[in-house]
Formats: sequence, C-alpha cells, structure tokens
Amino acid sequence: MSQIALLGSVFLPASVFRPLAEELSRRGHRVVIATPGDATTPAEALDAYVAALTALDDADGVVGVAHSNAGSYVPALVARGCLDAAVFMDAVLPDPGGGALPVVREDLRDALRDMLIDGALPRWTEWWATDDVRALFPDEPTSEEVHRAAPRVPGSYLDGTVDVPAAWTTELPGAFLAFGETYAEERRTAAALGWPTRTLELGHLGQLQDPGGVARALLELIPLHSP
Repeated sequence: MSQIALLGSVFLPASVFRPLAEELSRRGHRVVIATPGDATTPAEALDAYVAALTALDDADGVVGVAHSNAGSYVPALVARGCLDAAVFMDAVLPDPGGGALPVVREDLRDALRDMLIDGALPRWTEWWATDDVRALFPDEPTSEEVHRAAPRVPGSYLDGTVDVPAAWTTELPGAFLAFGETYAEERRTAAALGWPTRTLELGHLGQLQDPGGVARALLELIPLHSP
C-alpha cells in the first residue's frame, strides 16, 4: 500500500485528522498528516506541504487525501512530483484545464472580508452560526479542542491564488469522497474524469463524525489508484 498523506486546510488544525489517521494506521497503513501550519500566504502553504511530503519515504508512492481548501494545492504538488495519486475528500477540485485558482472562492471571500478583525479572519469555527458548526462535531470536547487550535489566518490570504498546471489530471489516479452536497460540482467533475466517487452524508468534518466509516471508504477508493 502506498503511504497516505492527509492534507489539511490552512483554516483547520491537524487535530481534525487524528481519529482518521489512527483508524488508517490500525488497518496497517502508513499515514502522515500534512498541514500548512502557520502559513500566511498560498506560497508559504505550498512550501509547507512540499516540505512535509518530500521528507517521506515514497518508494511505494504517496497518495494524498486532500480535505477542503487543501484540494487547491494538489495540482502543484502533483507537478512537483510529491504525489502519485489523490483522493479529494469533500474538497476543492481545481479545473483540469489549469489556470490561476483563487484559494478562496469569490462568494466566500466577500463574506469573509466582512468578518475581518484587526486584519485577520476569525477562527473557522466562528464563520457560521454556532449550532450549525457544533453539528459538525461528534461531541462538545472535540468541538472546543478544534476551536482552540484553529488558526486566525491573515485577511491577505483571501486575495491569494495558486497556479494550476494545464492538464494536471492527465494520467493522475484520482477519486472523490464527498460528505454531502457542498462539493457536488466537484464530485461531478471527478466523475467526468472517470474517477470513482462516493458520498457519505456526514457533514464537512465527516472524518471526525465517523472515522472508521471514512477510513473504509477511502481504502475502497485508494487501492484502485495505487502505483
């Protein structure tokens, strides 16, 4: 089995992956969590992903499982030879044709700009109504832990872009795992590419709600695309 790299969003802490990483490890797979850390720009975020991935022993290949905003960086990581396959897990799926991709979509960017406090975004857990966010978590302690660890990203990040190489999906083994309909368009794009897709109705943080079920779903997708 290829090594599995769980790629986290700049807006969320690594802890949102811990239960899933433990489930995959228990099933005998090598797993690493790669996040942008304290990155404040797309360039810094990409460098952080590259540093984490290039430090791996990739003799058997590396499958990136990108969640949420982390999907924006997959094409660049593929182009740099850091990934051999990718599963987009309720994530941004960049245009297969390439181009400059805003790291935050326009409608969300405009809404977030109105939330800036002292030039920085509130924590991801504060972007929506409290009850809506709480429903994404399995329990109150997990919700509080993620809230405390979530970074306050500088507002300047909202204007950033990442370069997506043309035809980056050519010969890339890929798949899409959705946690609902938020990324329905991306799921359709994946299907049009001939990639397998699956939907688990778990909400955006499905890997926290049902780490065992998500692990099983990933492993049903990943073997089809291992080098």
